[in-house]
Amino acid sequence: MNDLVGELVKSMTFHFKEAGAEITLGDLPPCFADKAQLRQVFSNLLDNSVKFRDPARKLLINISGKYGAAGEVSYAVSDNGRGLSPAEEQGKVWELFYRGAPKLAVPGEGVGLTIAKRIVERHGGDVTAGAAPGGGAVFTVKVPGLKKGAEAGAMAGAVSS
Repeated sequence: MNDLVGELVKSMTFHFKEAGAEITLGDLPPCFADKAQLRQVFSNLLDNSVKFRDPARKLLINISGKYGAAGEVSYAVSDNGRGLSPAEEQGKVWELFYRGAPKLAVPGEGVGLTIAKRIVERHGGDVTAGAAPGGGAVFTVKVPGLKKGAEAGAMAGAVSS
């Protein structure tokens, strides 16, 4: 996961520089998921952080991860952007073709978060949206984790750190 997300962030460098964003990447535990599909999930989440930034302040994005009690892995992508309305937190953001507040002129078709949610659910996981401390949004992705100390290379489809 460290390599996957690190490479993704590197590939989006121009996008982040153009937005004046600062990215913090924590140590990400390994998980059991399709690498290409998980890359798409994080790409969609990071792209939305940039699209829905607060123009009145420097965009800060933090990506972190941790093991859960039931063996799952949780990854959080948080930002200090415009945040989410109560309706969005309750699930509106996952609806196909939903594009945020109509008054915002942001590019896109409104399918990125729907795709991300479907990918994560196909992996037996879940993704949630909520308010980030201090303003902004946090998206939490939960997927099956690898057991600590497991040899990731021995497991087909594993995304290791």
